[in-house]
Amino acid sequence: MGYKLKILSPVHVGCGDKYTGLNFILDDKRVYVVEPEAIINLLDDEKNLKFAQWLDVNSNEIARLDQARRNKKRENPRSEDTRALSNELRKKKRDFTLTTLVNEKKLVTLEQLKSKAVYSISAQDGIFKDSEISPFIRQTRLTYIPGTELKGAIRTSILYCALQDDESLQNWLQHSIESMLEEAAEKQRGQVVATFRDYISSVKNQKRPDLRKKNKKNKLVERVKKIESQFQDKVLNSKIDMPDAKYDVMKFLQVGDSALLGLSDMAVAKTEPFKMSNRFPIVCEYLRPDITVPLTSFKLDDERSRDTKLDKMQFTARHKQLMTGLDSILACCHRFAADLLEEEIAYFTKHDKANIVEHLRKIQRLNTPDVPVLRIGKDEGYTSLTVGLAVKKLMPDLYENVLIHATKNKSYDSSITRDNYYFPKSRKIVHWNGKEMTAGWVQLIPVSSKTQDPEIEASAKDKKDMPQTKQSGPVDLSGLAVKFNKTRR
Repeated sequence: MGYKLKILSPVHVGCGDKYTGLNFILDDKRVYVVEPEAIINLLDDEKNLKFAQWLDVNSNEIARLDQARRNKKRENPRSEDTRALSNELRKKKRDFTLTTLVNEKKLVTLEQLKSKAVYSISAQDGIFKDSEISPFIRQTRLTYIPGTELKGAIRTSILYCALQDDESLQNWLQHSIESMLEEAAEKQRGQVVATFRDYISSVKNQKRPDLRKKNKKNKLVERVKKIESQFQDKVLNSKIDMPDAKYDVMKFLQVGDSALLGLSDMAVAKTEPFKMSNRFPIVCEYLRPDITVPLTSFKLDDERSRDTKLDKMQFTARHKQLMTGLDSILACCHRFAADLLEEEIAYFTKHDKANIVEHLRKIQRLNTPDVPVLRIGKDEGYTSLTVGLAVKKLMPDLYENVLIHATKNKSYDSSITRDNYYFPKSRKIVHWNGKEMTAGWVQLIPVSSKTQDPEIEASAKDKKDMPQTKQSGPVDLSGLAVKFNKTRR
């Protein structure tokens, strides 16, 4: 039996890069991605020289304005000069695009650029010529969902259920967090001048950013990450004293990448933080809802080999029970998704987002122990990761007073209601076909090996949408102008 994914809401799995307005051109609700070599080949020597000069002048000016803004921000982040420089920098970046090259510089035509596009993809409303676009991870220009992304979501589900069910794990985690609070976070001349408890008191509920406290935040995040890593080893590793990745029980679960997908399965859309005063949209390439994505593999190792290895590697009865079959793993995914959906529904109900609640309830009805729902990709949210939701349910005081203040960004107690600041202070909302959705929801569905899945053939057919090239990954203009990289932040 094989498995496939049903995409229930827009899904983005990034590759860590971005397209700027110099990497694409927008026309008639489509984004056309253009490589720098294609532009060079379109221009004669004289126009290429003008193109290089245009890149050089603008990248220098953007770098100058950016540095001046940073200097003013250090002096006074809310001064008129800081705001003026920010506005000037924003305008300069907005005009530094391929659209300007076409409409104002007249060095190349729109149709010429479109004809040389590596690929084009449809765009939802709210996408502009100067948007920064996060591309979907690709393999030879074809998108796919990495098996590691799915396995990470499954791992989180197993950790969640383990903490819910095992009182000894709860006691260990609570003791580890409480002990951490009394540890020395900062010393001077061998004397403790601050504990992690002091750090939390210093950084919690800070509405305005304080650069001096950034290092404290980073130390808190790293210290809690260490506890989370130790917790994962206790749950999944048979070598607790000296953890080794080879002794992680998840090694027995094989999760392959999805089949390669075509452009008709994708669209560019914007996402915005909900319940924040400064709403900076983020633009990403998303898989469309309602498509089905075949998986190349989803299975446990051969039973005889698995049992032999589990005994030889000294895994416990709990580990062995987890690896007796896929049913126990899928049941963990179902339990975690059920609680996570309840959390999300409660949040959006509180904020009168009836359309989002309705969509989440549809997903909730699909979630069953044998056909569970998962949440993957970008914008999952804090409670979707590690054991955040489990700690919130089991140890609410530690969650509110410690863990939420040891996150990378600013955090606010859930009891704080002034200006709607509380933790989590926002969710990410994707704008899709005129509706608001939360991203990343998929369903794991079994496929009988006796029958051919029609979705596999459909997926293969869509590959014709996209030209095959040797180069993979997003467009890089660094070959045209070294200074151009200063604009790609």
